[in-house]
Parts: sequence; structure tokens; C-alpha cells
Amino acid sequence: MSFEHRIAQRSADVYADFLIPHLTPGTHLLDVGCGSGTISLGLASRVGRLIGVDLEDAFHEVRAYAESVGIGNVAFRVDDVYALSDRDGTSTRACPIRCSRRSRDRSTACVRSDAS
Repeated sequence: MSFEHRIAQRSADVYADFLIPHLTPGTHLLDVGCGSGTISLGLASRVGRLIGVDLEDAFHEVRAYAESVGIGNVAFRVDDVYALSDRDGTSTRACPIRCSRRSRDRSTACVRSDAS
């Protein structure tokens, strides 16, 4: 299965529909547990900056795809959400999308994380 096909199957419109109304071009989104980054790419066009974080480095394909189609506002890194390294304090929302999909009240699953 091609990477493009996986992106189409894991659409942000389906898997992050609860989050999309809250995103603006000024949003800096931290996608916690982003996996291979397919949903993250669908969110990238709706935000100013997106950082995808996961415990495993499954980012080779998503990085190459983003570069090939000119998506420049995304970054992916291996990190532990409980001890994020070099956090720059610019994220305005942090969202564990996969966990949020299973939450009863998905509107509260994403948290504002204004720098303090």
C-alpha cells in the first residue's frame, strides 16, 4: 500500500474531526502519539506549525512525502510526552488524537498548553 493511500485512509477529516473546528492558521499543534504522521499531514494545512511526537521513529516516509509536496510547517521527532525535550514553548494545543478518538468527551481531550 502506498503512503498516499495510507494518508487517504487515515484522513484528518475522519480521525480528527473533533479538533478541526478549533484550529486556526495561528495554531501551533503538538500531535502526541502521532505514529507514522498520516493524520498529522492532514492537519498541517489548517495550522501554522505542527510537531508530531512519538516514542518510535516511524517518520521516514512522512518526512519524505512532506518535503516532496512542499509541506514545510511540520516536524516529527522521537520523544517521550512525559519528558519532552527542548520544548520551545510555542505550542498552543496539545492533542493525543488516537486517545481522543476513544474519549467520551472528545472536545476536552485536547488541551491548551499556553507557555507559562
